[in-house]
Order: sequence, then structure tokens, then C-alpha cells
Amino acid sequence: VLSIVANEEEVHDILKAVGELEKVPKRMVFVGASKITRALLSGMRPSMRSRVTLIDKDAETCKEFSERFQEIMVIHSDITDEDIMQEEQLIGSDLLVALTDNDELNVITASYAKRVGITRSIALIKQNNNYIRMARFLDIDVVISTTDTTVESLLRYLRSTNVSSVHTLFDGQLEIIEYFIPKTSPLIGKALKEIDMRTKALIAGITGSDGKSHIPTGNSTIEADSTLLVVVKPEHTEFIETLFGRNR
Repeated sequence: VLSIVANEEEVHDILKAVGELEKVPKRMVFVGASKITRALLSGMRPSMRSRVTLIDKDAETCKEFSERFQEIMVIHSDITDEDIMQEEQLIGSDLLVALTDNDELNVITASYAKRVGITRSIALIKQNNNYIRMARFLDIDVVISTTDTTVESLLRYLRSTNVSSVHTLFDGQLEIIEYFIPKTSPLIGKALKEIDMRTKALIAGITGSDGKSHIPTGNSTIEADSTLLVVVKPEHTEFIETLFGRNR
């Protein structure tokens, strides 16, 4: 067992050296310069912000964001313009995050992004939770509803865990997180009772690679390409991420 102590800025190089490099998004598109966008960018390191292209239709807002976050590229445009997705700066992006104040626009934008070749997409839902169920049929990877923990939930996804969905309960007191288990996970073949979660989380459901879901027992085993439904308090998510989510 090799234990390494390092500054956060050095983790990327160390993981690369030992062959465990995380698949972080290389080029990201943020649609909508909202309050959540501002908070999200503020929570990112400059090196991560440099991968972001922001699109917003308000000229003054674009100017404000370009001055506040000088590492990002800002495009003044309406995302409903059918030509915007063909912009040189957007071609080859591997993640789009729709963050406008319009739920319907976020869902449509995130779905359309997948159709034009962007690898993954996230839609923010602020008002109408019916869109959460709808989004599952539109090839949107992650839907996040607005709560006090929204920014941290988005940052958790962008930092490249195996998160496929994040929801909150009881005004943010609990998070429900779906973790995808890749074929390389060291947890494959283990029974749940063998995994020490230190009473910090509960696995409430498992969906197998065949798409069938069930409520697990301690004897249930983890299989490759399955998805775990984990209930956890926000203060324990870092521990659970280390356990389940470090390799996308």
C-alpha cells in the first residue's frame, strides 16, 4: 500500500505518475451566467476555470464575468441560435452544463448538446421537478435540482467522480447520489457487509448492468457496470467519494 501526502495542486501530476489519472473534463461549456454559475466558477481553481467557455445573451453580464474570471472564455450569444453549437470554441467540448434560470431551456440545451457531439451534459432544474423525470429520456447525463448544496454537488461532478445523479432531501440535510461502478473498481465482487462505510452512508438500491433494480441486503454483491444509490449526509460525501467515486 502506497500512501501519499501532497498539496491539492500536485495531485493531478502524482496520479498521472502512478497511472491513476482521473478523467476530468478537458473542455467545458457553461450556458447562462447565473448566480449559481458565479458561485461555481468561484469554487474552481484557476487551472480548471481555464477549461471553461461561458455563453450568455446579456452583453453587460458577459463583460462582468470576463473581468471577474479572466481565465474563462466568454461568448456573447443566445444559446437558442442554431449556429452557436458550431462555434470553433465549442467543437470538441466534452461537457456542457446548462445553468440558466429557465428549466425548459436547460433541459433542451443539455439534450441538444449530446446530439451535436458533446460527450456529457448536465441540466440545472430550479422550479419544475417534472423535468427531472423527463430528462432521463432525453440522454441527459445528470440533472441537479436547486438547493443550498447545488454548487458543491456540481463541483463534485466536475471533479470527476463516478456520480451520475445528485439529489437532495430535507433542505439539503441528505444527499442521494448515484455512483456508477466501472469494471476497474476494486469493490467488484464484494458483499456490502464487507465494505466499511463507518455508518456514514446507506446503500438504498442497486441497479445491475441488466437495468434491473433491487433493494440490497448485506449479502448483496457489487457487480461491474452496476449503479449504487447512496444516501449520505453532505459532511460525509468526501469519504464516500473516496470509497466509490474516484475513477470515472
